[in-house]
Amino acid sequence: MVGYVGERARRKKRNVILFFSLIIFFILFYLIYNNLRLIEKAPSDEFLPSEDEITSSQINTTIEDLELKVFDKEQKIIFRDNQIKQLNEQKANLK
Repeated sequence: MVGYVGERARRKKRNVILFFSLIIFFILFYLIYNNLRLIEKAPSDEFLPSEDEITSSQINTTIEDLELKVFDKEQKIIFRDNQIKQLNEQKANLK
């Protein structure tokens, strides 16, 4: 029991240093990781895309996705218009 207080103090100091060093490590890792992601996705300075960018599969898939979204929106509009017509007919029948 002679060095018990000193041992606790050293353990507490070691844990505090370890805790703050881990926090600093994770913050640095997060900042570096985000910086690398931004560098990879940097847009080009040209106004129009190049031929390579146009023919890439990534743009083709996004075009297909956009066409699908447009189709879905058109279907929702058609469905909504049909619902409005049905409700107007019901309203006319009730009067």
